[in-house]
Amino acid sequence: MKKLGDTNHTEQCFPLAKFGDVCAEIEARKRPQRRAAMSECSSRLRELDTIEKELQNALQSAGIAIQELSKDKPTIKQVEMHSNAFIKSLHTVEKEISKQIEYLTQSSTGQAHEGSCYASQKVLNMAWHRLEHARLRLNDLERCRLQYLQQTGLMNATRQQQPLPQQPPNIQQQSS
Repeated sequence: MKKLGDTNHTEQCFPLAKFGDVCAEIEARKRPQRRAAMSECSSRLRELDTIEKELQNALQSAGIAIQELSKDKPTIKQVEMHSNAFIKSLHTVEKEISKQIEYLTQSSTGQAHEGSCYASQKVLNMAWHRLEHARLRLNDLERCRLQYLQQTGLMNATRQQQPLPQQPPNIQQQSS
C-alpha cells in the first residue's frame, strides 16, 4: 500500500507536476472540441450554400414564368410548370431558413439544443480566462518572491558585514 508521502503515489494522483504541463494538457484536450466546432460550422455553411442555390433556382423559375407570360401567346403549361417549381423552391427555402433562424435564436440566447456547442464553448472560454488570470497571478507572485529574495539577500549580506544590535532582554525572553 502506498503512502501519501510516496512520490509514485503523488505522480499517480497528480501526473502533471508543472504548470506548463497543465497548459499543454488543456490545449491537447481542446483540439477535438475545436475540430467538432469547425465541423459544425462547416456543415452550417454548407446548408446555407444549399439554401442559396435553392433560392437561385426559385428566382430563375420565377423569371422564366414571367418571361413566358410576357410573350404574345404564352404557353400555359410552361407558365404553370415554372410557377410550381418557383413555389416548391420557395417553400424549401422558407423551411430551411426557418431552421437556421431557430438554431441562431437558440444559440444566441444560450439555450441548450441538439448539435450546439455554444454553451461548451462559453465554458471553455471562461476556463481559458481563468487560466490566463492564474498564470498572470503566478507570474506576479514569482516576481514578488524574487524581489523579496534579492532584498533579503542584500540585507543578509549587509548584516554579515555589520554586527547585530543587541535586543532588549524582554524580547529575547519572549522569543525563547
